[in-house]
Amino acid sequence: MMRTLAAFLILGLLSQSFGQTTATSSGASQQRLQQEMAGAASQFLGMLSVGQRQQATFAFDDAERFVWYFVPHERKGLPLKQMTPFQQLAALRLLKTGLSQRGYTKATGIMDLENVLRVIENRPPNDTYRDPENYYVAIFGDPASSQPWGWRFEGHHLATQFVVLTDANGKERVLAQTPTFFGSNPGVLRYDF
Repeated sequence: MMRTLAAFLILGLLSQSFGQTTATSSGASQQRLQQEMAGAASQFLGMLSVGQRQQATFAFDDAERFVWYFVPHERKGLPLKQMTPFQQLAALRLLKTGLSQRGYTKATGIMDLENVLRVIENRPPNDTYRDPENYYVAIFGDPASSQPWGWRFEGHHLATQFVVLTDANGKERVLAQTPTFFGSNPGVLRYDF
């Protein structure tokens, strides 16, 4: 019997329902979110080798912070496939700090769809074009300082970016969670039970 599994299809920017907070959230939740992000980013960076750290980090004012794609192309940052399993978990923990549980589940589901595309497109098992580990992490600035910093997690049909700034009262706030894009391909997956 043929059934249709409707995969989520979200084109364009997401609404706040996928993020944890915005700049208008309460000060306490903002501080907690900033601390979680800074802690996760610092832990991730602390697990990297010198070479990996150089690949994953950029100055906050680097032009790379303004580069944004959600289609397959050459990216900068450190890809999951060049990380150890523990480093990958740390990278995913960082991603999770910026999303609700629902948003995180959708993000990892989008990443898993690369395996489906590999089969649909008749690509070999060792194909690197359709690869769920072809998602990149980039850190802009130093999450351990009080200076502005941010991070990006990006790959095919998934692009998230966050910026943390210190406000006039000296409190760090997650100022922006844009640009953000979640999409899927295929939009409908048919299979037999």
